[in-house]
Amino acid sequence: SSSNSKVAYTTRLSSSNSKVAYTTRLSSSNSKVAYTTRLSSSNSKVAYTTRLSSSNSIVAYTTRLSSSNSKVAYTTRLSSSNSKVAYTTRLSSSNSKVAYTTRLSSSNSISCLYNQTKLSSSNSKVAYTTRLSSSNSKVAYTTRLSSSNSKVAYTTRLSSSNSISY
Repeated sequence: SSSNSKVAYTTRLSSSNSKVAYTTRLSSSNSKVAYTTRLSSSNSKVAYTTRLSSSNSIVAYTTRLSSSNSKVAYTTRLSSSNSKVAYTTRLSSSNSKVAYTTRLSSSNSISCLYNQTKLSSSNSKVAYTTRLSSSNSKVAYTTRLSSSNSKVAYTTRLSSSNSISY
């Protein structure tokens, strides 16, 4: 539709035990992009959503991985109006939980709120690292979850107030 310059498309791939559904919408009236990707197999699910709004420069996405004994919920929000980054990672298994929050305020001041609880059992391990540098407002962290039938490894880098790399 050329009246409001919107594009919407969907792609699905179906095999014996995996499905992928992908949707992207672009609206030029307020410069928003929203897409969702879901991957479903026999024992793992991934739901991924990203929204970009140019009016206030916000990016929010959530990733969930669900298996027999592990869950990961991940959310990151970036607002360029006041250069804040807030993200939370929660890991829930049979007997271990991790809650992690980091806030990056302005380009030269950092406030870090860190809450960590580690409980190690026979089939769950959690190891992660966080670096915050106030000189150029960068955040880099890595979280790995290893259990009997599921593994998660991801890294996110947030560079400056106007550029994002995943």
